[in-house]
Amino acid sequence: MKTGIKITHPTYGVIIDQQFKDKTQFKLFLDVINLSLRGDRDFSVYDGVQDLFHIPNQILKQSIIFTY
Repeated sequence: MKTGIKITHPTYGVIIDQQFKDKTQFKLFLDVINLSLRGDRDFSVYDGVQDLFHIPNQILKQSIIFTY
C-alpha cells in the first residue's frame, strides 16, 4: 500500500504530490513538514537521489496539506 502527501497552494496550485512505498520515509517527510510549520522555518529536504524540495515557510503556511 502506498501512502502519500499533497501540498496545494491557492495561488501556485499543487506544490508537492509525493508517494512513498516506505512508511519510515513517509513519517520522516511528515516530521520535517511539521518542524517547518511549528518552527517558522523554510521546508527544505533532499533525499540524496532525485528529489529536492524547498518551500518558503510563508507559502507552506498558506497551503492545504493532506495525506492519503
